[in-house]
Amino acid sequence: TVFKNLPTPIARAKKLQEYILEEFSEEKQKEKMYEAITGEKNIKVNISDLPKISILTSVYNGDEFIKPFLEDITSQSLFKEKCELILINANSPGNEEEVIKEYMDKYPENIIYKKLDNDPGIYACWNIAAKMATGEFLTNANLDDRKSPTFMEELAKELFINKNIDVVYADNLLTNVANEKFENNTSTTKYPSEDFSLDAMLRGNPPHCMPVWRKSLHDKFGYFEESFKPVS
Repeated sequence: TVFKNLPTPIARAKKLQEYILEEFSEEKQKEKMYEAITGEKNIKVNISDLPKISILTSVYNGDEFIKPFLEDITSQSLFKEKCELILINANSPGNEEEVIKEYMDKYPENIIYKKLDNDPGIYACWNIAAKMATGEFLTNANLDDRKSPTFMEELAKELFINKNIDVVYADNLLTNVANEKFENNTSTTKYPSEDFSLDAMLRGNPPHCMPVWRKSLHDKFGYFEESFKPVS
């Protein structure tokens, strides 16, 4: 019967093949596994959906770090599409400006630079940058920080999806070797992030040095306390 009516089972087999390839694709199986493990639906967000992210950076005595820092930041997966880097030069004695202008020529739409006549401290610089920022999300970046290439994309997606969350952060790797990249580093120490709580904040400040937060927080609570000193 099959032989006599061969076109019919062939047509059915092709439809079944299409169904299997569609319903049991690798991508769909990953989605089902994600939902089974986390209990949540894996929501996909395109870079084009994300709001602008403003990166706040204080520049002071950073000649050793400035070029690798700018190369690292501009290598972020969404830098050209969604980021503005605001560099506040705190009257640095270094020659960072020469390198900064080189990168401003490369990314004229993404890099904003302001040089001050005196050094008001790192948190005052962050406040100046935060008030200049046009992004809905903010993050700070120090000259000796290096980030995963998808750092801002992944954390921004979490804020975008979870409207009830205002700050997101991740673990940090610590290294004593200057200018190592995230993808190739000698770190043997991970900063022990905890789930957020008041007690955790008092113990070790789990958001630590590289969170991403909503700019609207500053409207509710003000800006950084400028009298505080950074602690290494």
